[in-house]
Amino acid sequence: MDKKQEAFLLELLADFKIEAAEHLQAIINGLLELEKNPGETLVGQLVETTFRELHSLKGASRAVNQMEIERLCQSVEGVFHLAKQGTLKFSAAMFDTLYKAADTLGVMLQEVDLKDKSIGANALMLLMKRLDALQYHQEVPKKAEIQEPVTLATGPNRTPAQVPQKAEIFEPVTVAPVVQEQKSATDTVRITTAKLGVLLREAEEFITVKETLGFYIKEVQKKHHKDLFLLVKEMEQFHRSMSRMVDDLLLDIKTTLLYPISSILEIVPKIVRDLGKTYNKEINLTIRGGEIEIDRRILEEIKDPLIHLVRNCVDHGV
Repeated sequence: MDKKQEAFLLELLADFKIEAAEHLQAIINGLLELEKNPGETLVGQLVETTFRELHSLKGASRAVNQMEIERLCQSVEGVFHLAKQGTLKFSAAMFDTLYKAADTLGVMLQEVDLKDKSIGANALMLLMKRLDALQYHQEVPKKAEIQEPVTLATGPNRTPAQVPQKAEIFEPVTVAPVVQEQKSATDTVRITTAKLGVLLREAEEFITVKETLGFYIKEVQKKHHKDLFLLVKEMEQFHRSMSRMVDDLLLDIKTTLLYPISSILEIVPKIVRDLGKTYNKEINLTIRGGEIEIDRRILEEIKDPLIHLVRNCVDHGV
């Protein structure tokens, strides 16, 4: 593979990681809602939505030749396929396995562009066997039990990476150093089409600015001294209008760096759920104000302290 192909592949994988992380977070959100409302009428809709997210992640993985991720998605998808048909009912043990599959997907997605992987072939096989056992209502051998992972901090809009604690199921973790030049999720800004439309209209107004400035230059070149006074007045008025345009454009460009705080809060329910299991505590989590937008650079800085506060609240406060 030449350097151009390698660079293209790295860029493709970087884009895939961002898209895949969104699908995975939606899958985790679906699991959380299903676990919280096992008997509600919305179960069918939640199963369908989560199934579609799994299917999309599987397809995206296939497109970038990530066959192991595709295989794991296929196994999880099989469970949801039976749930869609009504032949499989969710249980606490099933949710534990599905969450651990999601955690494993998080590790694999985080390491998709690394040569050294934390998840070995044996670990992946045992996990998929456990998922297959769920589909056939079989008991899972204890030796195939998946150990709880440890959450690592990641960038904004990304699912928390997970690494295993014990070697019974996962092989020893060896993570290669991240290359600085490599594109990451923090180098990418997702902008709504509405914001792009506003920026485009404001940028198009500068076509008129360019033509008007050209007109004034020609006028200055051909007018006599006594006519310059009126021309200066016109240019002053034009300068004021242009200043407002520039200020508006700068303000709207700054809004593209704003992210809703929900982009980091979306990982909190999963963390609280896992900690509740670990400490055997029942926790009712309520999140408000997720629609408030904050500069993404500030969000990146407050993410780790926020997770630390949540952990301390569960450990010491609840």
